[in-house]
Order: sequence, then C-alpha cells, then structure tokens
Amino acid sequence: MTADTFKSKKWGVFCHYLYVSQNGTGSKNTRGTVTSWDECVEELDCEKLAAQLSEIDARYLFITMQQGTRYFIAPNRTFEEMTGIKDGCSHRDLVLDLHSALNKRGIELFLYYTGDAMGRDNDPVIAERFGYHGGVGGVISEDLVRLWSMPLKEYAQRYGDKVAGWWFDGVYKEIGYDAVRLTMMRDAVKCGNPEALVANNYYGCLHPGSQIETSFGGNGYLRADFFQTVAPPTPFCDFTAGELVYFNAFPDPDRDWNALPHVLSFLGIPEKPWEVYNGWGATGCKYSPEYLAAYIGAFNKMGGVVTIDMCLNRDGSIDDGQRRVMEAAAQIMR
Repeated sequence: MTADTFKSKKWGVFCHYLYVSQNGTGSKNTRGTVTSWDECVEELDCEKLAAQLSEIDARYLFITMQQGTRYFIAPNRTFEEMTGIKDGCSHRDLVLDLHSALNKRGIELFLYYTGDAMGRDNDPVIAERFGYHGGVGGVISEDLVRLWSMPLKEYAQRYGDKVAGWWFDGVYKEIGYDAVRLTMMRDAVKCGNPEALVANNYYGCLHPGSQIETSFGGNGYLRADFFQTVAPPTPFCDFTAGELVYFNAFPDPDRDWNALPHVLSFLGIPEKPWEVYNGWGATGCKYSPEYLAAYIGAFNKMGGVVTIDMCLNRDGSIDDGQRRVMEAAAQIMR
C-alpha cells in the first residue's frame, strides 16, 4: 500500500484485543467469560467483526498483535523456540482469518506491535531471554530490539501483503530508541512486504516539550497534553503515529511533512475522568456523531487520515453504543 492509497481511506478503526481485556477478570470486554488464551482467540467471530466494520463504512482495521505480555493472536515458532513459552502464542492464526473476512469487503488490515517487548509480564524467563530487567519504561538495548524483531520478522514474512502496515508502540526516545533501533523494527516488516507502511510511536500522545502530569489527591493521575498537536514523524515513518487523548488536533500546515499525517485516539470514557488514558478500548463515547464527522472531514481536507479506537468484545462484536455513533457519523459523511 502506498501512503496516497492509505490517505484515500480517510478513516478506520483500531481495536485492542488483549488477554487483560477480552480474557481478564473484571474486564467488560469478556462478557463474563475467562478461559485459556487459545479458547478466547477461538471465540472471536471474524465475519461478525468485518460485517460491522463494513456497516459503519470503516476502510481499514488496526488490531493488536500483542501488548506488553506474552499473549499473541497468532502462532510464532521463533518466539516459542527463543523462550520455551508454549501458552503465549495462540494456535489459531487470527491475522489470517481476519484478513480473509476483511478482504472480501475491501477493508485493509494493519497490525500493532510493541517495541518495548513484554515489560508487563514480570516473567524472569522472558527477562533473562531478552535481557530486559527494567519493567515498563526500562531502557531498551540494541540487543533486545534485535531479538524482539525476530518474532516480528516471522509474522511479516508469513503475511506479506496481507498486512498493509504496522503501528509500533513503545518506541520512545526516553527508553533508548534511536535510528539504529527504529531501523531494526522497520527492516523486520519490510522484508515481508516492502510496501508495508510503518508508524513509530516515538513521542506517545504528547508533542515534544508539552507533557503535563499532576497528582490527583492520591487517587490517580491527570496526564495529558491539553493543547495537542500532531507530533512530528521520525525519519523512519510512512505515516505519523498520531496518538492523542482527544480528537482535537490537526496537522501543522507550516510543517514540511515527510510522512502522511495520521491521528489515533479513542471513543471510550474512563471510569475515573482524571485517568485520561484509561479510555482506550473502553465503552461509552465522548463525542457526538456530528463532532466526529466534522473532525474526520476537516482532518481529511488537511491531507490526513483518522483512526478511531473502539471497544471490541470477546466474541468479535463492537460495543453497541459506539457502533451506533459511528454508523450515524458515517451517514453524515456519505
């Protein structure tokens, strides 16, 4: 896929599909079911998800390959041989099944992959194998990135052009990511599909120099950029990562963009309003259909594309309330 083709898609959907969300105790996405990871992945109905995306006119889907833990949505022999862990990679290849369901509806598939390995697992076997002892936010060595890119390369070679692009999270400059490390990640996916688009979440949701973090009576945190702009791309991006807390930012018209302007944020409402990041993958909707249609339309006119995080249930259905909002927004945009 070229950047211009991605631009023509205008907007699409991002879904978190994770052990802690779709298979975790207390998670609303599970609908009361907790099983093995394999059983969980088997339950996702790809046809149902693809049909709902088609109904709301979504042109593409991003889904998490994994995030911070050992639990992947597809088999990976490289990872298992490197770690000896047999309960992390699902036996079902959810990526291939999703591609089959999406492709017949003309919907592109993108994948999410982390650059900071599995810092949330706190597993000594993983820590020893990858040389990662810093937990979430620890410094990432070049050797770790080299090792962590090997399972990624297996996926990229398996899927080829079935995957239009990759969104790399946790490749922050604060934890050591630089040109060498970013190139390793990019090269791993390009060997499977030279036309795959890449985005590096190098700044998180904060424009450089604009971070705000405030304690909140001991009950949580208030951490956000309340005057958001689209953070600049790295030299290794085909499109900007564009993570935002709110859909209220636009590409700087005075910047010479070397990557397609792209933003990603969520509809969900945190249970505690001051925990501003906890809307990812959550239920509820912060916006009206009219606001979303106007925002997407304006961002498109400025040369960019918008990705909307929606709550995905264990069975592959999208949260009913969010689906209705986006269906109404899509009708306005038609």
